[in-house]
Amino acid sequence: MKNKIAIVFFLSSLSLFSQDFSDIKTRIDLLKTTATFKVDSTGISKIQVPTYYCDTNEPGNNWHVQDLNNDGLKDLIFTGTCQPYHQTAIFLNSKKGFQLVYDAPGKILSITSTTNGTEINSYNPSCCCEYYSNLIKVTINNTSAVKESTISFH
Repeated sequence: MKNKIAIVFFLSSLSLFSQDFSDIKTRIDLLKTTATFKVDSTGISKIQVPTYYCDTNEPGNNWHVQDLNNDGLKDLIFTGTCQPYHQTAIFLNSKKGFQLVYDAPGKILSITSTTNGTEINSYNPSCCCEYYSNLIKVTINNTSAVKESTISFH
């Protein structure tokens, strides 16, 4: 009887940490698309862009402007080369300035806005010392809480 209770407890606790299969399929399907994410830098000239170590001011703007947490303020996403990786950094606007809330290797695949916030999907292929590829989903809700979910594969 003890073993049965332990098994039930283990399986129920395991399901708390699992991801929805439809969500995983949707995210993996992003890898099949050949379209590249288009950066929208509309309004960047009116914003005091924060200093970011990967920003080389190379031709073609690497800054995407969008309200990510539905607070009416324009937030920023940096997506560009930061040797040897492609880098993604997310800055939330708090009226007092921009706060870096996410910074990791990866190239943006998609940004999806909902009434509850925004989902940003990026892909970091295996390279150099990294033996695994990562498909990363960053969710920013209306209270500016940031959650990261990663699928790693060899």
